[in-house]
Amino acid sequence: MRVKFMVEHAMPFATHGRTQMGAEHPFVDFDNHAFAKIAVERLASLGRKRLALLAPPAGLSFRDHMRQGFEAAMAEQKLEEVQFPGISNDSSIEQIRIAVRNLMLQSPAPDGLINSSGGVSGTGGAILAIQAGLKDVGAVVGRDVDIVTKQLFANLPVFGDEFYVVHEDVRETGRGLAKALLGSIEGKPVSELQTLFVPTKVSQQSTTNRNA
Repeated sequence: MRVKFMVEHAMPFATHGRTQMGAEHPFVDFDNHAFAKIAVERLASLGRKRLALLAPPAGLSFRDHMRQGFEAAMAEQKLEEVQFPGISNDSSIEQIRIAVRNLMLQSPAPDGLINSSGGVSGTGGAILAIQAGLKDVGAVVGRDVDIVTKQLFANLPVFGDEFYVVHEDVRETGRGLAKALLGSIEGKPVSELQTLFVPTKVSQQSTTNRNA
């Protein structure tokens, strides 16, 4: 509704993320469709068959983009989804820990996890929660399960485990938003004020910071 109001009143603005309202406007966004796709592909290359996605809350555009990329890649790779029941990446650390614990107690359990970041996980909290949930059931990263997570900072707070990470540069996003807003104020064409950052690289990170 806020975006619609600003478009209708010709107000200069820029959004972090795309909308689905049908009106063109300035934005800067991270391609979550591509993130989910390369995450699934990396886990498939590691021989993982049953994947679970910790997605953003329902009702958000970037959640829809991520689910679409995830489902398309899962179908292409002929993999099985294991659903995270009733939680999102905005859930509390304890809720995520319990959900991971319960998920790993299922039979068959997932052997690949994708953490979409955001919410508590934007600070690394979800990774810690996932680690705790795995530890609760004795699951070992790299043996029983592999993890791909979105990374917003230079280093994740990992303790002894190796994760595969896809970097989202929040500083570059901030610079892009400032540029888009200034361009909107100056009356530049909307098509020049739309930026989509497309991730292409999945790296391996651990306490030793090895890359793959």
